[in-house]
Amino acid sequence: MIQAQLQLSPGHAAERIRDSMLGALDEATRRGIIDNQRVGAIGCSYGGYLVMESLALGGPRYAAGVEISGMSDPVSFYLALGEDGSTFGPGPMEGNGHVAGPPWTDLENFISSSPVLHADHISAPLLIIQSSEDTAPMPDQAGEMFAALRMLHKRAEYVLYKGGDHCPSGPPGDRYDVAFRTVGWFNYYLKPGEHLP
Repeated sequence: MIQAQLQLSPGHAAERIRDSMLGALDEATRRGIIDNQRVGAIGCSYGGYLVMESLALGGPRYAAGVEISGMSDPVSFYLALGEDGSTFGPGPMEGNGHVAGPPWTDLENFISSSPVLHADHISAPLLIIQSSEDTAPMPDQAGEMFAALRMLHKRAEYVLYKGGDHCPSGPPGDRYDVAFRTVGWFNYYLKPGEHLP
């Protein structure tokens, strides 16, 4: 497993993500740690977003991805209203340096760092996992990415678990199923001769 250290500050977040992730892959390949033809990416929450963004920006460097509870569209995530009328998006997006402010003041950065707007660049198969009661992000984010990939005739699977909250936290059976599907997905796309469960 490789874990890239991301240095984010407002502006050009997409390029920083791409450079950090691809730099880590280049170094691991140089050291002989990985087979650069069989690289998978997995992440949950902000990590799920990073998986989608990496697949969109890193192109053929990835053989497969698993995205769990990540945002695919920064604009709709930033502006999404919770049931109580509050907005969740500004805090984490501005707090981690992803954006400098709302979309109308930082539109170029929102567009450049939107995985769903770059879905046409994703070549790796993507497993999208989401819980129906997640509020950060809401299931619409996963649905948007799956719809975009399906319209583009890309390889993708969308699994929506009923109940549960962020990063499927529902019944133990759901958590087991997430693990089972994830291992199966990577075995199929990263190991020759494997079959999807």
